[in-house]
Amino acid sequence: MLAIKVNTEELSFYIINIYAPTGFDNDIIRTFLDALTELSFIFGDFNLHHPLWGSNDSSRFGNKFANWLMDSNFVILNTSTPTHTSPAGKQSLFDLTLCSKSLLYHSDCFVVDSSFESDHSPVVTTCTLFQHNQRYRTEIKWQSIMILAEKSFEDKGQDLESIPHQVSSIISQNTRKFPLPDKQYPPWWNNICHKLHNLKIIYRKKALSTFSSKFWILHKKICK
Repeated sequence: MLAIKVNTEELSFYIINIYAPTGFDNDIIRTFLDALTELSFIFGDFNLHHPLWGSNDSSRFGNKFANWLMDSNFVILNTSTPTHTSPAGKQSLFDLTLCSKSLLYHSDCFVVDSSFESDHSPVVTTCTLFQHNQRYRTEIKWQSIMILAEKSFEDKGQDLESIPHQVSSIISQNTRKFPLPDKQYPPWWNNICHKLHNLKIIYRKKALSTFSSKFWILHKKICK
């Protein structure tokens, strides 16, 4: 079991990942979940069977978990879409997604039709409570900053106490923020990534318009 707490401007909540091997009595899991008082999303491979989440049959531990779930502060987000495929091709729903009852009408989950070389398919959970925040890329003109800062240091009549303020002002004047288009960029996306992305588009357009292998090579280098 792994649990982390996430704090955002909108809300605070727990993300909890659980793995229960086949035949594992989930009393410990239920006791832990019952003790939670904050909003939570629970994901994991529970290895349980029960019609409540689309199984054709039920297991002893699956029955215990289903009975607990119906009386708990959590609800299941899964549909009947299978999340696991055995080597023999049998499909089952082992990977459950639960959330606090108050999150039910703001949350959803779906199974991605891709195994990623695993017998389990990815399950994606969404929550509409997270507001969209505008993201920006930052462009800093370091060469201009260095030239202006050097001139400021060369001023012999300069008050030493005012230098940090002047340097800060120079950096601010040579820093610009550009809003990113409304796309799902990864958290690590920065100005270099944005420039390379634009170059990739430019080289592809030139390669298509000029039939030049040179631009295809440049395009492929960036894609790597």
